[in-house]
Amino acid sequence: MNALAGTTAAPASTPGRQVRRAHMRLSRALRDAIGLHGLSVGEFQLLRALYHNDGLTQTELSEDVEVEHGALTRLFQSMEAEGYIRRERDPADSRKRNVFLTARGKALRKGLLQAADDVNTLACRGISAEDVATTLRVLNHMVENLDGADA
Repeated sequence: MNALAGTTAAPASTPGRQVRRAHMRLSRALRDAIGLHGLSVGEFQLLRALYHNDGLTQTELSEDVEVEHGALTRLFQSMEAEGYIRRERDPADSRKRNVFLTARGKALRKGLLQAADDVNTLACRGISAEDVATTLRVLNHMVENLDGADA
């Protein structure tokens, strides 16, 4: 049986509402922390993906950060103009463009990842490692449930 089935729970006590509240506060804190480095959260998301796997295609980056490819076009152009990334045609498929970090983009890695870690540490302050692990497991399960609902 669904844990919430048949309830008339107040919105503040539903998973969707609490996840949204946490997301809004995490987003604001991350925006402020990343902003100190002169970047937007969107730029950080792309750089972070490249820190873990430099040379992804634009489509792969779009999937990694879960933003429509078309919505990222101006961001790619801006980041390339700022010197954080460079884009090259994929030698195996000229329709694809691979995205690589430049020295300027790589130089931001330590500070940006530390800023993100600091936000996560603040958000988890006073919460046991076991509870954080449980929360992540539950949120991952929720994502899988919702992804499966599309099938």
